[in-house]
Amino acid sequence: MKIIISGATRGIGKAIAIELASKGHQLILLARNKTALKNLASDLNTSKSTHEFIPIDLTEADQISKITTQLNTKNPVDLLINNLGVYELDQASKLEDQNLKQLLELNLFSAINLTQALLPLLRKSTASSIININSVMGIAANKSASAYSISKHALKAWNDSLREELRAEQIKVSSIYPGAVNTSSWDNTTANRTTMIQAEDIAKLVGNLIELGSTCLVEEIRLSPLNFKL
Repeated sequence: MKIIISGATRGIGKAIAIELASKGHQLILLARNKTALKNLASDLNTSKSTHEFIPIDLTEADQISKITTQLNTKNPVDLLINNLGVYELDQASKLEDQNLKQLLELNLFSAINLTQALLPLLRKSTASSIININSVMGIAANKSASAYSISKHALKAWNDSLREELRAEQIKVSSIYPGAVNTSSWDNTTANRTTMIQAEDIAKLVGNLIELGSTCLVEEIRLSPLNFKL
């Protein structure tokens, strides 16, 4: 299966890349940091020639528009995983326009623009899927992360609309809503990260999800840590 993953060098994206590479899938891995992409190549434990590593800033529309020229447009893409996301703390009463716009660019528009650019290649596949990595804050807002919650609520609305639109084309659209995940977002905190959801478990879930039959669509999955407390 030919799979594209955004935000592939850290956290959930990196765990998914390692999991899917171990299952023999051909990966196209996107991230802004070239050095991080090179480091990821050594972590996959497979031949680098099997995969493609594309440095790209997904907040820049002109870079996204050029991505298909870097791929073989005659070959289909079977799965797109929109994973890019940035978490920030703020308060609704003090929300600043610029901060909100920045998170919308990172957490919402990057997924929309990348999906629109790759839909022609997804349509070439006989069984294609899109998986959007969201957050529980896309379902219930967090008072300490207002802009992030807004961006993830908007991502949910777009995901749900896209899912219903693409049903008729036999393209699956699914969304995953994890709670607290042990990623670098928790660096420099005192949180007990061993009790959080582990990124590797989300990766295993994705690996199982894409093995379901063509007539089964998992619309959304909500995950929570069993006993994590701040």
